[in-house]
Amino acid sequence: YNCKSLESIVIPDGVSEIGGYVFFNCTSLESIDLGSVQSIGSEAFSGCTSLESIEIPDSVTSIGSSAFSGCTGLTSVVIPDSVTSIGDRAFQKCTNLVSIDLGSVQSIGSNAFYNCKSLESIVIPDGVSEISPHAFYFCTGIESIDLGSVQCIGNEAFYGCTGLENIVIPDSVSEIGPFAFQGWTAEQSIYFEGTMPENLDANWKSYCSAKIYLNGVLQN
Repeated sequence: YNCKSLESIVIPDGVSEIGGYVFFNCTSLESIDLGSVQSIGSEAFSGCTSLESIEIPDSVTSIGSSAFSGCTGLTSVVIPDSVTSIGDRAFQKCTNLVSIDLGSVQSIGSNAFYNCKSLESIVIPDGVSEISPHAFYFCTGIESIDLGSVQCIGNEAFYGCTGLENIVIPDSVSEIGPFAFQGWTAEQSIYFEGTMPENLDANWKSYCSAKIYLNGVLQN
């Protein structure tokens, strides 16, 4: 914690868990070998601003809350198929993160990619049933997203994602939370396949100016 001159770490194979805050704010940390770790704890690498890349081994099954929060040097991340869950705020404010492969994750926590302004595209694995609240809040650089077989889109999930020209809402989606698309402009389009979720806020068009299509037919 706060070892600001630490530059590299090799985790021995016998270590199964990186605990909470272990390398918090180690601002000079540039490289790390995670060995055969199985879980990465809360805030484990939060604030490690010099970390440009990290190889997550296929022994890891979970990434804790805020594990890489504020790692502004990170540009790309590959999540192995072994990881089933990404915790709340796991990569929030990783402002230079351009790409992330989500592998086969089944759950993505709230605020997971909050303010990741450089993120360009996202493919949601089919095992994910919910886009948690604020998951991609203000990810202004996203240009494409595949929602897979998501069933629920949480509150403010895509708030301010002005870089998206359009998004396709699959017919698997049955619920969309308040302000999910707040800040979307008239230059953007939302395509609903099947039917529009019944729980949509009656006033949602007052905070979302995007063009709405239902089965390819313009609704507004």
